[in-house]
Amino acid sequence: MDEEYNKKGYKALAWRKDLRVRLLPPLPEARRKTPAERRKNRQERLLAHFQEAGPRLAPLEGPPLWNRLYGLLDPEGFFLGYGRLLAFGGGEGLFLTPAKGEVAKALPTRLALPTPALPG
Repeated sequence: MDEEYNKKGYKALAWRKDLRVRLLPPLPEARRKTPAERRKNRQERLLAHFQEAGPRLAPLEGPPLWNRLYGLLDPEGFFLGYGRLLAFGGGEGLFLTPAKGEVAKALPTRLALPTPALPG
């Protein structure tokens, strides 16, 4: 699968005449992670994301999805951070999030709440 991904990446850039693209082999010390290691790494990164989290209000359209993480977006549609929905009412949600800046929209992600260790 990684080899196929590399070939697609190469093809995506090969047309550029101003770039020189070469496929490189993986580093000798690199090793393939087990699915359990990948899950653990993702969970640790998500918990680290929520280290500085606090409650904040954000616009929320539609019914609340309590078992999903939300992506909080700025007015231009750029991702600010993940949020965990704590309460909902009147078109707004109260989220636990480390996101800074103006939140224009909160969208449910496909990410289910992965762990009870997540605050909130």
